[in-house]
Amino acid sequence: MSPTAGTVGTVIMIDGTGYAAGDSIIIVAFGTSNNVKETKASQYGSWTTSFTANAQSYGTTTITATGASSESAQNQFFMNGRIIGIYPTSGAIGLLVSIKGDGYRAGETVIINFEEVGIATATVAASGTFTASFAIPDDSVGTKMVTASDGVVVNTISFTIKAGISDLSPNRGSVGTVVYIAGNGYGGTETIRVDFGNTSSIAVTMTSGAGTFSTTFTINTQPAGQTTVIAEGVNSHSTDLKTFTVWQHILSITPAKGTVGSMITITADGYGSSEVVRIQLGTSPSVGSVVSSDMGTFTAIFSIDTQAYGTRTIVPIGQVSFVIGVDTTTCFVLPEVYSISPKAGTVGRLVEVQGTGYVAGATITLTFGSSTFIASQLVETSGHFVANFVVDLQPYGTTTVKAVGVSEAAENTFMIMPAIYYVSPSMGTVGTIITINCRGFVANDSISISFGSNATIQQAAVDNKGYFATTFTIDVQHYGTTTIKASGSMNTVAENTTFILPNIYYISNKEGTVGAPIVIRGRGFAPGEIIKITIGTWDPYAEADENGYFEYSFTIDTQSYGTTTINATGSNSTTPAEETFNINPELYFVSPMAGTVGTVVYIHGTGYAATELITIAFGNNPSIQITMTDDIGFFDTTFTIDTQVYGTTTITAIGALSGSASNTSFIQPEVYLVSPTKGSVGTVVMIRGTGYATLDGITVAFGTNASITTTVASSNGSFTATFTVDTQSFGTTTIMVSGVSVATNSFHILPQVVSVSPTAGTVGTMVTISGTGYGVTDTLTVAFGTNATIQQAAASEYGSWTAAWTVDTQVYGTTTITVSGVSSAANRFFIQPEVYMVTPTMGSVGTLVSVGGTGYAVEAVTIDFGTHNNIKIQSTNDMGWFNTTFTIDVQAYGTTTITARGVSSATNVFYILPEVVSVQPTSGSVGTIVTIRGTGYGATDGITVAFGGNPTIQQATASTHGSFTSTWTVDTQGYGTTTITVSGVSVATNRFFILPQVYSVIPTSGTVGTVVSVAGTGYGANEGITIAFGTNDNIRTPLYVDDHGWFNTSFVVDMQAFGTTTITASGNEAVA
Repeated sequence: MSPTAGTVGTVIMIDGTGYAAGDSIIIVAFGTSNNVKETKASQYGSWTTSFTANAQSYGTTTITATGASSESAQNQFFMNGRIIGIYPTSGAIGLLVSIKGDGYRAGETVIINFEEVGIATATVAASGTFTASFAIPDDSVGTKMVTASDGVVVNTISFTIKAGISDLSPNRGSVGTVVYIAGNGYGGTETIRVDFGNTSSIAVTMTSGAGTFSTTFTINTQPAGQTTVIAEGVNSHSTDLKTFTVWQHILSITPAKGTVGSMITITADGYGSSEVVRIQLGTSPSVGSVVSSDMGTFTAIFSIDTQAYGTRTIVPIGQVSFVIGVDTTTCFVLPEVYSISPKAGTVGRLVEVQGTGYVAGATITLTFGSSTFIASQLVETSGHFVANFVVDLQPYGTTTVKAVGVSEAAENTFMIMPAIYYVSPSMGTVGTIITINCRGFVANDSISISFGSNATIQQAAVDNKGYFATTFTIDVQHYGTTTIKASGSMNTVAENTTFILPNIYYISNKEGTVGAPIVIRGRGFAPGEIIKITIGTWDPYAEADENGYFEYSFTIDTQSYGTTTINATGSNSTTPAEETFNINPELYFVSPMAGTVGTVVYIHGTGYAATELITIAFGNNPSIQITMTDDIGFFDTTFTIDTQVYGTTTITAIGALSGSASNTSFIQPEVYLVSPTKGSVGTVVMIRGTGYATLDGITVAFGTNASITTTVASSNGSFTATFTVDTQSFGTTTIMVSGVSVATNSFHILPQVVSVSPTAGTVGTMVTISGTGYGVTDTLTVAFGTNATIQQAAASEYGSWTAAWTVDTQVYGTTTITVSGVSSAANRFFIQPEVYMVTPTMGSVGTLVSVGGTGYAVEAVTIDFGTHNNIKIQSTNDMGWFNTTFTIDVQAYGTTTITARGVSSATNVFYILPEVVSVQPTSGSVGTIVTIRGTGYGATDGITVAFGGNPTIQQATASTHGSFTSTWTVDTQGYGTTTITVSGVSVATNRFFILPQVYSVIPTSGTVGTVVSVAGTGYGANEGITIAFGTNDNIRTPLYVDDHGWFNTSFVVDMQAFGTTTITASGNEAVA
């Protein structure tokens, strides 16, 4: 082992032998350290190593080397003490120094002597080390000995006392801090110059005779950080220095309080030279930054960002100097209501309020004008809030919105505007009572109400909340949207509209029969417009005057019973006005007006319900006939006078739905039966008569016999009498029967031949036949063609009779009539073909027409229509009947013949009407090309096309079939439905809807401030147009289009975002 003694840090060489060969681990322990080194034995069991003596206490210290496969061996090293060092090794009196040592006796007290004067003590640690601190005492300048002794171990080290700064207090501070400095070891009564950082001679003083001094100085502007303080003797040139830490200092903040958004100016010094200073405010880590000057000063201006109400800390943080420390100050954040949106509006408007600078998490209360509470809202953690309220009922003007927090409050204003917020009804006719409710007007003001052309239709008084309600009656004004304007003081004006509808306000009679004269009057139509008057199925026209008034007279045509609507529709106003007329039934035709029992009476009635059953009552017969009306309430029928008494007899036609109407017929007496009608003298003849008075005394005269017999009529005026033919000359002999009136008959010696009337006709023809020479009161059967019993009759007392029937459906040609009684006789009737049904009877090209025919052979019937031969072929049934349909093809206007050809022909007619069959397209803007097609005009007809206000927008010539095609470009006209009227030999119309368009924008791009010209067409005549541009809903208004719906205007592009921006021109209804 070498050496055998030394101090901590000595390198000790040790050798070992006798260990196991190649022992892999040799662990060396030193004193209290169990493992200071590891090594490996050689193949001979020897080894050599070294280690550095670590901290151990004074005295003998055991070294132990232990092998992994061997025993251990020991040796000793003597540890001596030492002074490691004194820090610093020189300095001025009062300097705090530390002294360290090791190798001392563990647990002992070490006494530190400075020039043999005890100055400090320390206890030795278990490892033999110690540390002590002390201040250099007063002594002369020069080298001084410092001794550390534990009573056994004694060591000495030197310290050099120099002139220096003995006190610097404080040793840190901001600009403006007063610093105390003292020193010693300088020359007696010499000048001491104190330098501070970059400032020379910040203080100058004189030492005492002993070389000491003290003085003060004030920190001037210096950058942040450690700055040197140097005290130098002018004569001795002795110097010492200390460090002083300059830290940050906020000089001023202006203003000390403000609302969010307020600008704050802050001035500070003591920051790093040219460093970035970040301004922290309250919860915001940065509201701005500034670069300090090379002297560490700065002035910064920042805006208070969104913060809660109250005191908020301002911290300027230097990018580098923050490690030294920071200075803070405060500002007071005040509340502010910074946004009201919108700033003006009417009662009922939703308003958004935004505020800042309120107590975080608290609830603010909104007051509005006279309302102490209108809304509340929880404040965000940032002190910001967004609240909404609805403007309540308050008068016109600037109204305060106040947001009240815990102890803070701020306010802003909102302008309440007037409004007519309720109009009821929203439309009506002249004479309608309109109710309006208004609010937002000047409190207790007087209001003048204007309506359309009436400058003062009503006046009203406002209450103290700016509200009023009133009514007025629509006076005579023309059709359309009409402005209601309420005007008060302070230029308060509000508008709304109501829509004047047309009406029929007068009708001379509310009910009557077909043929009754009627006068109607209407108002509320567009000035000068053509008014289509629809009266049931009839469509006449009238024209409104400049005030929208019209009057029209007409006669009720044939229409069905009940309430019939009279509809007046203007060509411009389009909204129909209606009135009703009640059509009553009437029995207007009786023929003949007088007749005998058995007379066939023709009656006509109108004003009944369509297709209703009509029961005919005659005298004491409640149902002498039943018939049905057609689809316009008309009927005609016949009945045969039955046995009733002489005189005026009431005919009543009773409808199942519509009621009844009456007329009269005069019943005359008749000798209706003579039996037989021929024979020799002595023949007993029976006669019967009707139409006499009740219990009438009857006298029968026969030929020259004035009273061959008498009798009395029954209660119904009928009688039967017989007499024996007395001697009378050959031939026809008159039988005269007298009572209240006189009737006659005859007795004929020679028989008569049966008559047929008419002898030819179509199916449905009424045929009357008569005959004589039959048996008295003979029952007769009439057979007709294939019908074995088409009618029955009874012969008179003279053997004569009359029968009538309607030709039923049978085939074309000569048809036999056979009358059978006690004997039979025959005659003939010729059945002719007939086109008996055409439905409908008029229409335009394309109409589906049904035709029916009878009286044909069993055959194929060819249908010809106008110029089109063979438009349809249809086979008849076995009775010669057919029914078929065809579609009207393209043919010229007017009456067109339908011919049905078989073995014979029959015709009927159809009336072709003109029609504008297509409009392509049906809507578009000005400039759109429109193509129309029409049919049903005259062959090569000259066609004039009128479009809206243009009476001749195009002309064309119809083909030989009356069809045409025409194309034109929509010219400048107003918005809406526009009539296309095509005139030739007749007139037809259709419609086209004109749409608005903005057809020109010049230029199409530009910057904010560019003047843009826009032009549009297709708007309502003279209507107000509002131009919207991007986010600006009203960049140009008011603007009125001309009477053709055209406008041209310009505006200046306002502040909007980059890109494509929409220009919208909006009218009352039209938008493009």
